[in-house]
Amino acid sequence: MFCRNCGKKVNENSNLCSRCGFDPLEESHYCQECGDATKENQKVCVTCGFELHNKLPVEYAGFFRRLAAMLLDVIFSVMIYWIYSIILPIVFMIIGIYTAEFSDIYRFTFFVPSIPFLWLYFALTESSQKQATLGKRALGIIVVDTNMNRISFGAASSRFFGKFLSNLIFGIGYIMAAFTEHNQTLHDKLAKCYVVKKGSDMRKKVTG
Repeated sequence: MFCRNCGKKVNENSNLCSRCGFDPLEESHYCQECGDATKENQKVCVTCGFELHNKLPVEYAGFFRRLAAMLLDVIFSVMIYWIYSIILPIVFMIIGIYTAEFSDIYRFTFFVPSIPFLWLYFALTESSQKQATLGKRALGIIVVDTNMNRISFGAASSRFFGKFLSNLIFGIGYIMAAFTEHNQTLHDKLAKCYVVKKGSDMRKKVTG
């Protein structure tokens, strides 16, 4: 049989794939208990009665899907800032503090909160139960750790600030998603994260 994780041919009695360390009995067409062949979508092994775990393979989000999600997040962020730039001045005018001097200060400080806002937006949404920003949710992708689990707020923060490095090298950190093995960007690698399609097997450990 073949390892579903990396495709290497493995012995039917092997407990682990010698190339990637994945358990070959995780293959959905084999019983995880006795190793006998099963049919697709079969619920119980006819040989030993074991309840089968027919898992979906991990599907890493491709470059263009990730790019589309990022563009959506940019649009969402700009929309929120438009609200900030329109609503607050109106409120300040109503309460009578929007003077010419205040207007100059407001314009000067308008973009100061942008980094904290974006940090909290990405860190809170990607470490939430949804595991994704609004853009990623729209494209059906989520952020996971090396064990395919939900990432922590700290990891999501590291991933966000790692984007500054991706930007500093002329966007190459983002373009890496087009040619790395698991479609990882530089900031994914720094935070030890992956971006996968929602519904991928969340229980399978990624190696490599």
